[in-house]
Amino acid sequence: MADHYAAALGDELRHKPLDRAMLDAFAELTSGGVVADVGCGPGHVAAYLSAGGVRVVGMDLSPGMCDVAKRGTSLPFCAADMTALPVRSRTLAGLVCVYAVIHLGTAQRAAAYAEFARVLRPGGHALVSFHISDADVPMGGEKVLSD
Repeated sequence: MADHYAAALGDELRHKPLDRAMLDAFAELTSGGVVADVGCGPGHVAAYLSAGGVRVVGMDLSPGMCDVAKRGTSLPFCAADMTALPVRSRTLAGLVCVYAVIHLGTAQRAAAYAEFARVLRPGGHALVSFHISDADVPMGGEKVLSD
């Protein structure tokens, strides 16, 4: 499955100018420090950040995904649970988690967010993105916001 996922997503950033712009801003904010790409999948976000000069390590729950990411880049990747990252507290300049928290339930997401805060150094930055579920989108496709 990891190879199939990598084939489907490997060049997705090419078609996502907003994602690239957010990653570029994130890279600027975290300049000079180490960044973790949590839920890295095939490593395309880590590779993009690295090409922009960011020192990045990728982490994914799936060892198979880490293997695919290692084959496609020269970057370090390791298997890790985003609710228990193998990182010392307060050490990362930044943490990016692109469309990966969707795989967690509510309690697991809260644990992951607490873990993200634990590993970020003071003044560190997190970029967490996620899709909304189809149940939240009416027939016209627009998201309805309410208080």
